[in-house]
Amino acid sequence: MGSRIVTGKPPFAPIGLDHLLLHVDGMNAALNFYTKIVGCAIRSRLPQYGMADLTGGVSLVDVACEEGAWARTESKGENVNHFAVRLGKTAEANVRAHLAANGVAIEEERPEGGDLSLYIRDPSGNYVELIFQPS
Repeated sequence: MGSRIVTGKPPFAPIGLDHLLLHVDGMNAALNFYTKIVGCAIRSRLPQYGMADLTGGVSLVDVACEEGAWARTESKGENVNHFAVRLGKTAEANVRAHLAANGVAIEEERPEGGDLSLYIRDPSGNYVELIFQPS
């Protein structure tokens, strides 16, 4: 849109993130991480696209491996710094123990407004923020 001035409101209202597609280096490692570490559930597998759909609450994470090369691009601007997964209210010690027991390092943490954010990496190097309200 550049420097164009936009006026008025759009004729719609966003209600949430529908899905996020992540490029991963190995489907089995990605599925293991997102189901056993983050707690997502596998909704469907799409082997013809090299993809799997994972649910996490009301959001959806799609992972695409080598067979999903159709989705890869070298274009600028087609990247993601990180994405956040909101966890239910839980004990901070339990989250830390779960990550440590599974060999997942916390690279950064930030308290903000009653929430705690722990930043970790998935097996493909994607930066994932786990955000929750400690109980």
